[in-house]
Amino acid sequence: MGFWSKLKIGDLSTVDDLNTHGQTVWYQLPLPAATADARGQLVGELDWRDHDQILKRAKQIDRLFYGGIPTPSFPPGVEMTDSLRRTARRNYLHALVAHLQTHGLSWSDFMVYPADEPGLFGTIDHYMRNAEENKKLDARLQNYANPWGAITIDDIRRMAPVTDVWQPGMETVYVLGKKYVAAMREGGKPVWMYTPPGNARVLRPLGFYRAQPWLGFRWGIEGGGWWIYHSTDLWATHPDREPDYGAVASDGRSIVDSRRWEASRDGIEDYNMLSLLRDRLCARSDPAAEALLQEATTYVERTAFPGIPREAADYDLDFFRLMEYRAQIRDALERISN
Repeated sequence: MGFWSKLKIGDLSTVDDLNTHGQTVWYQLPLPAATADARGQLVGELDWRDHDQILKRAKQIDRLFYGGIPTPSFPPGVEMTDSLRRTARRNYLHALVAHLQTHGLSWSDFMVYPADEPGLFGTIDHYMRNAEENKKLDARLQNYANPWGAITIDDIRRMAPVTDVWQPGMETVYVLGKKYVAAMREGGKPVWMYTPPGNARVLRPLGFYRAQPWLGFRWGIEGGGWWIYHSTDLWATHPDREPDYGAVASDGRSIVDSRRWEASRDGIEDYNMLSLLRDRLCARSDPAAEALLQEATTYVERTAFPGIPREAADYDLDFFRLMEYRAQIRDALERISN
């Protein structure tokens, strides 16, 4: 789970709150500035203190999510060429990997962001240029893609050779279906999902925030999140615009929680419960539990996802029905675990 979260709001750290609510994809840990010489070799030691302050406090890490590999600065008078820039960035990348290894992390534990929402306006060219350049630094560097908008399955196949982690917009999954997800999953690559839920004040705590992990489970997707944990004016005190994106409010002095943020955590716990039952059923057949799992996830899928605009759709869940499914799944787990 990742929420493109700020790690500080003003002087207030958000790390404890993000830990409590299940974040595992940590976004934009601060990377140190670097200087290179005329051959692209790094000069001096990198200062990792700000980076490591966050890293050491993150309780669960599935991926670290960097915007990109920085280009070091060069001494005055150095003629900048593509080759020199690439050499310096490659050296920075290898310094990053060496540092992460001191924390028990490796190439598979971080990724970079070549371009935002490839396909949104019908083109993936910018993504491809940046992703291919990243692979020239080192083929092991993982590129992250969040396709959205006018993306096609043919676009996904073109992106696949340079893409390692996928997080498509949930709307595109809903429209393009299982073949779309299957195209991203080729080669065993992880597939998550997300959406940018604007006008947060009117979004349903159950029908969107709690339901999203259920939809991911139903669609065979193992991760998710939404943009964004905190933005600016969540409650739209300004009279000329709608409420902003986000699940918490803060003026930098404290974090003000919301039902939506709590429902998101509940949904993550639901996903773990559903996954546990699925895994137990792989080891021990139980037709009644299999039927229950199918019924519960089908109900949420058919009820929760309305497409866009959500404001005009009836997509809320029946809380008492959802709680009854949870109780039945608990009972099924106890039965087949004995």
